[in-house]
Amino acid sequence: MPAPRVSLVHLVTVLPAWMIADGEYGDLAVGRAAEFGFALEPESVDVGAFPPGFAQSGDRVPVTTISGSVLRPSSQTPTIVDAGTLMPVLHGAAPSGDGVLARGRLVVEPLLWSSDGVLWPLLPDGVRLWSVDRIREVATDSTDLDISPAVSEVDHDAVYLLDLSRP
Repeated sequence: MPAPRVSLVHLVTVLPAWMIADGEYGDLAVGRAAEFGFALEPESVDVGAFPPGFAQSGDRVPVTTISGSVLRPSSQTPTIVDAGTLMPVLHGAAPSGDGVLARGRLVVEPLLWSSDGVLWPLLPDGVRLWSVDRIREVATDSTDLDISPAVSEVDHDAVYLLDLSRP
């Protein structure tokens, strides 16, 4: 019998400059592992029965397409999309129905998914350990960084991207 195969999941997510400036994620470094929960800032949302999954396209700041079932763990929580590998918050959208297909920008969401946030105790699988493979600052050019910038060095006009992977 052949050995089971483990495939890596790769994704690129936005780490908003304000999070770095507030002191969140100041210890990120390429090659280190970190726990992340995510949110999708959708450009479009279609309601229907869609199989779980996600894909990303685009080089500079990728567009994420995510599909799966809609979760509302309580009346006090935002909408979550259970896409299998990911369970992002669906910012600004509260679709009714069983499932969604949404496109937008995938961002790190530290507040709702923190240990004292509203989501983590209800859906602990929404936060997972990821390997930080690359940190980029995208402004006029794209610059690779070894660590996340210090609070005093944050360029508020730039977009910070994290390339992440996990088994």
